[in-house]
Amino acid sequence: MYGYDFRDGMLMVNPQEAAIVRMIFADYLSGMGRNAIMRKLIRLGIPTKLGGRWAENTVASILTNEKVVGDLCLQKGFIADHLTKQKRVNRGELPKYYVEGAHEAVIDRATFDAVQAEVVRRACKCKPTSKEPRCEFSGIIRCGRYGANFTRKINGIGTQYAKANWACATYTTHGKEHCAAKRIPEDILRQKFAEALGSNAYDADDFIARVAAITIPEDGVLVFTFKDGTQKTILWEKHSRRDSWTDEMKSKAKDAAKRRLGNG
Repeated sequence: MYGYDFRDGMLMVNPQEAAIVRMIFADYLSGMGRNAIMRKLIRLGIPTKLGGRWAENTVASILTNEKVVGDLCLQKGFIADHLTKQKRVNRGELPKYYVEGAHEAVIDRATFDAVQAEVVRRACKCKPTSKEPRCEFSGIIRCGRYGANFTRKINGIGTQYAKANWACATYTTHGKEHCAAKRIPEDILRQKFAEALGSNAYDADDFIARVAAITIPEDGVLVFTFKDGTQKTILWEKHSRRDSWTDEMKSKAKDAAKRRLGNG
């Protein structure tokens, strides 16, 4: 357990690691996400307990582990087969036992409880209200730099300006220093597929039936690999933000500008 050493059958606080645990909790309550905290730890050159690379799941496990507040939850897992020694997560098959004040705390209980509430709040905020159908581009777009898939990101969720973009998973997880591939707006992907077929309109069913993969070897280049084995390379350029504005958006921007001038 990060923040502790196990000596003589007891969990003993590791002062250097405990300071990092407190920083993680403070950063999370300040508004940072697990990914941002992970990247900060990597940037600072802080090693994990076993000397490996930090991951989001590692940060999450620290933020939600009752051991940091001095408690123990016993029998989280159990041996399912004593011959194979296979261990399974206890999902209600056996009783769990919670012991408070089992060892010295690294995090005070008020801070720990505040983080647990924030974890729940963020999870509820991100959870979709209804199950959306799988997008036709999922699992299809691959970064030519390091081979990671592009994943879907929606900016402005819950507003009339919500817009879907596709970004390299390496960039999303580890930052620009690991992959500088630009995001691609979803509307451009649709437009360029229609262009590859010489059509004026996009058809999702046609895309699913024809396309096996899209590779992005460099910014501004899309390589469509079709299911018949043929390929087609299409160039793209991201529209400026102003070009993508609707008349309504432009009108609201003008009104806002007039209000600012009036207040000045």
